[in-house]
Amino acid sequence: EAKPYIPNRANEGHGLNNHAINALESLGVSLLITVDCGSSSIGEIKYANSLGIDVIITDHHSLPHNLPPALAIINHNRIDSMYPFRELAGVGLAFKLAQALYESIETKCPSDLLEFVALGTVADMVPLKGENRTLVTLGIKALNSTQKPGLKAITQNSRIRTGMIDSEAISFYLAPRLNAPGRLDDPMISLELLTTISEHDA
Repeated sequence: EAKPYIPNRANEGHGLNNHAINALESLGVSLLITVDCGSSSIGEIKYANSLGIDVIITDHHSLPHNLPPALAIINHNRIDSMYPFRELAGVGLAFKLAQALYESIETKCPSDLLEFVALGTVADMVPLKGENRTLVTLGIKALNSTQKPGLKAITQNSRIRTGMIDSEAISFYLAPRLNAPGRLDDPMISLELLTTISEHDA
């Protein structure tokens, strides 16, 4: 089972890179899905393709004139995009892919994913209007009754009372704590916190 790969800012930068591609290829990965990056990674995606890795890009950043040779590019900035809302955050586009995958197997998308969408959308500082506002509203509602040990722990650590999470709490208390490990050491710490099922680990 392949695990998520988060680039280390200190020695890899923010986006797709050949070091990451090599690491994933050594694990037998044949499909790489980017989140919030990849739209301008033409060389890196060509390199991944040369190793037999297909790439699906989910990204909300501006697109270059020449698009990378990815299997699919999910980006509302595409000239041919017919999606009605063009200001989703990177997490919003990843969520749209997840929704589509669940729909393709005729399964309801888990509503607790909205907790992550709210965190990422507010942290990415995109305008809280249109679909972003809806996703954040639903996500904050879910956050305030979360059963995830990591989210409960970080909320308690931030001295936020149960039921009092709002966009300001995310901006000033939760998002900075989730961003800190990636700036100081290892970003996987935050992912492990968000996904752990162990109260002890959280």
